[in-house]
Amino acid sequence: MFIHSEAIFRDRIEAGEKLADKIEELPEIRAAGPEKGIVLGIPRGGPVVANQVARRLGWPQSVVITKKVGAPGQEELAVGAMGPDGRVAWNGELLTALGLSSDDLKIQVAKTEAKIKEYLHKFSLDGMKLEGKTAVVVDDGAATGATMKAAVRWLKDKNQVIVALPVCSQRAAAEIAELADQFICLHTPESFMGVGQFYADFEPVSDEQVRQILAGSKEY
Repeated sequence: MFIHSEAIFRDRIEAGEKLADKIEELPEIRAAGPEKGIVLGIPRGGPVVANQVARRLGWPQSVVITKKVGAPGQEELAVGAMGPDGRVAWNGELLTALGLSSDDLKIQVAKTEAKIKEYLHKFSLDGMKLEGKTAVVVDDGAATGATMKAAVRWLKDKNQVIVALPVCSQRAAAEIAELADQFICLHTPESFMGVGQFYADFEPVSDEQVRQILAGSKEY
């Protein structure tokens, strides 16, 4: 299911406020309540957006760690993404176009796995219990959707998963919507160069900012 409206965002905070307006309307949200729900941001930009949603709902907030697996020599080109359990969701079309197989990417997979473990420890997420909760998974946007798809696949077995994004490419939106129980996107433009083009302020978010957000979320 798509919930779509045109949107241009001042910053991640405004994007989160607008997402919260839509999420509050869902019957699944009203049925779950704070004891059975959690808002999960994908670092680093996602927790800033997710914080506005968590505050509006009165739900606890945490993060879900997913990292892209970069192509050899092109680390920013995601040929797949890894979830917290180490499983990789591959982009089959891109692998074929580059003439690669998963066996060619063992070094990249090992690097990504090390990053995942580092972040799980950094944000004290080792052994985090999420089973049985309605999980609202939030990021500041999605171009390929690789990291979001990895997050949904990891959560899907034991949770109802609602994905909420301020902006997303049309292709990624279609793929994420197939995986999630519910998909909300405020803006799915035909022309999509990158997430940052839809924000007036798209400053980088540091790990320390994420820690502060998570610490503050315990207050409500």
